[in-house]
Amino acid sequence: RRFGEAVSNVVIHDTANDLTCKGRYGQTDQHRRFSFVTDSALVIKADREKPDDSLYMHGDTIYVYNNADNEAELIEVYHHVKTYRADCQGMSDSCNYWVKDSLMVLYGDPVLWYDSLQCTADTIFVGEPAEQLLAGAAARLKTLQPGEKQEHGCLFRGGQTIVCGYTG
Repeated sequence: RRFGEAVSNVVIHDTANDLTCKGRYGQTDQHRRFSFVTDSALVIKADREKPDDSLYMHGDTIYVYNNADNEAELIEVYHHVKTYRADCQGMSDSCNYWVKDSLMVLYGDPVLWYDSLQCTADTIFVGEPAEQLLAGAAARLKTLQPGEKQEHGCLFRGGQTIVCGYTG
């Protein structure tokens, strides 16, 4: 069984998935296919194609779940979440990030600053590209409702759910 535990200046670097997790306490369990860091937890998802476009997510606790091929599948960030990317910033209580789809979902009083917009809702979906994300979100939300609107690659649904896709 491959298990590791560290205290103090913890850095878990996953070169295959371009992920770096930092914190003051961490564990990794390759048999159960997850890692987590806590206490000043930070995860950085590097972008190989655009090095200046990495995604930073900070929270109290961060979990990274891998699939059977040991590829990062899901990143969960809990409590007092702050996210940063060159073109958008966000805050929420919790956040899920699906690595393969580049889909980030902010839960619990989220706020997203995207271009010149400030968005608030109970749930915010953020991903790229905008067209695919909007189509996928519409499928997740089942049907589009009267009164919805799309602006700047974002779908606004009744003030409760917002779906934003990167356009650049």
